Amino acid sequence: MSVMRSGLANLLPNGLAGAAASLLLLLLPLAAGCNRAPAVPAADNPATPATARNTPADREWTVRRGEFPVTLLLEGTLDAIRHHELRCPADCRYGLEVVEIVPDHSHLRKGDWIVRFSRQKYEEKENELLLQLETEGKNLGLAEQEYQMQCMANLASLKAASDALKKAEEASDRYGREDAPLKRRQLLSAIEAASDGLAVGRRKLTDDKDLLSQAFMQDPDQLAKLTKAVENSTTALEKAQGDLDTARYNLRVFKQYDHAQRMREILQELTRAQIALQNELVRAVGKTIQARRTVESYQTRRRKLADDLADLRRQMALLEIRAPADGILSLGDTRRGQFRQTREITVGTSLKPNEILGTIPELTQFLVAINIPEFHRSKVATGLPAVLQVKAIPGLELHGRLTSIAEMATTLVSWDAGSPKIYRGEISTDRTDPRLMPGMTVRVEIFVETVRDALFLPVEAVFSREGKHYCQIRTALGGTEERQLFTGRASDHEVEITTGLNEGETVLLQRRPRDGEG
Repeated sequence: MSVMRSGLANLLPNGLAGAAASLLLLLLPLAAGCNRAPAVPAADNPATPATARNTPADREWTVRRGEFPVTLLLEGTLDAIRHHELRCPADCRYGLEVVEIVPDHSHLRKGDWIVRFSRQKYEEKENELLLQLETEGKNLGLAEQEYQMQCMANLASLKAASDALKKAEEASDRYGREDAPLKRRQLLSAIEAASDGLAVGRRKLTDDKDLLSQAFMQDPDQLAKLTKAVENSTTALEKAQGDLDTARYNLRVFKQYDHAQRMREILQELTRAQIALQNELVRAVGKTIQARRTVESYQTRRRKLADDLADLRRQMALLEIRAPADGILSLGDTRRGQFRQTREITVGTSLKPNEILGTIPELTQFLVAINIPEFHRSKVATGLPAVLQVKAIPGLELHGRLTSIAEMATTLVSWDAGSPKIYRGEISTDRTDPRLMPGMTVRVEIFVETVRDALFLPVEAVFSREGKHYCQIRTALGGTEERQLFTGRASDHEVEITTGLNEGETVLLQRRPRDGEG
């Protein structure tokens, strides 16, 4: 085995021997491929000579022209093509503590429960929300009653203010249409009466003066009597004149003062009533809006609590996860990679929202995930045939094809930038087996091409020294001779010889030390 590994390392270009050593986790021992003829699908199986795939008992090889397949040996991981991924609820804010869970690798039917999470904190929160909802309902009822009472109080206040305004308007209208004209008419009547009295007094005085002037020749008593009548008429005339002046003065006072003052008072009262009504309207609107906002605030809080309760109950409905399909349960994230351990999930485990709980693979068809070393990337392409052997099931051999290769290279160890570069790839399988389970290790042999009509040697017959390739041949006299070779295409088992050998020569499969070598 050490000779075969040495032969493979010697065939690699300078600088790749170290990389080959670091990829021992990916490559199978080469001796396994040298001691067994690799099987390929019947349609793709190259016509390989039996002597090219079997080592002679005397450890010698007769050079001949023929063909051999170029293969790439890798290790992969079996996985289902389709997985029903089971995730924890994305929105469960009060924790996801496992209280019941079925064993790993359980056979499930669609609808069977897989895990149940603790409901304690959710039920406590539900009771709290129900209590808050009840309290807010009572507060809302009180607020609605206060709103109705405020509306009734506003109506009463507005009616009182409206009645006061109406009364002021009626007083203003009555004074303008009735009281003021009546007062004016009364004052004018008084002036007219005083004027009539003055006219009467004047005529009386004139008559009394005429009688007095005619009574000069009469007796003294009659004269005194007439004189007294003239004096009385004069006094009455002066009084009538005073009454007229008083009546005219009262009219002027009414026009200039009383009427204007009363009109101002009436207008002020009307204005005060209008302002009072407007203020009452503003106050009523403000109190109504305030009361309504209080009601709406309680309604909003109640709706928020109802929404929170509905959301909580929706979360509670997710605290039991059931199988979405028939299959075998694989707990944990089974595709975290070979260098990351899967988290064990048991009763009491607290999971995170949206964390992968497990998968139920669909076992009708599998794929194999492989890592293609960077220095082999140029040799492979999608569509190449492959032979698959599952380590856990000896004797089971599957055929498949390389279906995908990642476009970008990544490091073998994600957190180690110095680890070898690899390309992720997938190989489809042609059939399944009830014994297969995701995660099984698979030996993969990819058939890259067939080298035809070429001289070739087993890789263990070729060794390198100072960057050149050599082999040892059997001479005609039975001795050995070292000869430099020029190689072409190679596989993990054979290497093409372009120059340095002729058909029919015999080559040693195990190098013999030269004189002076240890």
